[in-house]
Amino acid sequence: MKAAAKLLVTLGATITAHAAPAQQIGGESLRTRSMVAAEEEASQDWQAEADAIVKAAWPAEGPGLSVLVTRNGKTLYSHTRGLSDIEGGKPVTLDTVFRIGSMTKQFTAALVLTLAEEGKLSLDDPLAKFVRGYPAPGGRATVRQLLNHTSGIQSYNEIPGWFAEPNTRRAFTTAELIAVFRDLPARFEPGTDWAYNNSGYVLLAAIIEAVTKQSWHLALRERITAPLGLASIRHDWEEDGISERVAQFPIPPVRMVSLRRRGFIQAFSARRAPLWVRFAISLAGRRLCTMGRS
Repeated sequence: MKAAAKLLVTLGATITAHAAPAQQIGGESLRTRSMVAAEEEASQDWQAEADAIVKAAWPAEGPGLSVLVTRNGKTLYSHTRGLSDIEGGKPVTLDTVFRIGSMTKQFTAALVLTLAEEGKLSLDDPLAKFVRGYPAPGGRATVRQLLNHTSGIQSYNEIPGWFAEPNTRRAFTTAELIAVFRDLPARFEPGTDWAYNNSGYVLLAAIIEAVTKQSWHLALRERITAPLGLASIRHDWEEDGISERVAQFPIPPVRMVSLRRRGFIQAFSARRAPLWVRFAISLAGRRLCTMGRS
């Protein structure tokens, strides 16, 4: 993870340095033929430099990655490196599909804000309003605090010894997973501290189900991914027809509408990733929801 973050920072600095905009006078770009030629030459230079950065940072025979850099919805750079299946020696390609793990949280957050904007819930509603009988102090945690990791509820992935068999081989429902942590002592009173929390997003998924009367992934598709045309983003239960998928170490199909385990699948490639960018741009432009504008 640290290597990937360092790689992206380095690539971002490289591309920014080589991608200065043309001068503007009266709203029009001063782009002569010589400038266009110079820009094309610079583009080739930084792409070669970016390729070298990826090559130096990531082993060709290890777990692979796809790199994408966009600006204003336009793909500036894409590259792949490494293997999608180590045992089979299969390389990552531009069509390789990756699970997106905890990046799924941003989709759930967008859906919760959309429901709040529709008046179906308030960000200041307590958890116990939707998950009946959830004990204090966690039950007093608000939707807002679940979203921003200040609920104080125990994160199930940090329970000592929990990530071991038979838990990692068991298919949990949402309610069953909530039962794992609901009666554990709180880490702190809601709103008094911050700690990254996967349990909070399991609970947000449960709230979405309670409000919409739909499974989490169906509500998300109906309200977020389908309207934006994000066809490349699918739930793990919808893997049929996805051939270029990254091989995973054995992980059980956790049957819950949560974010952390077996969440969504995304095709991250030069051909499909612009759809992901569409989601990010829609959030930034408040086309999905206007909550949090101020």
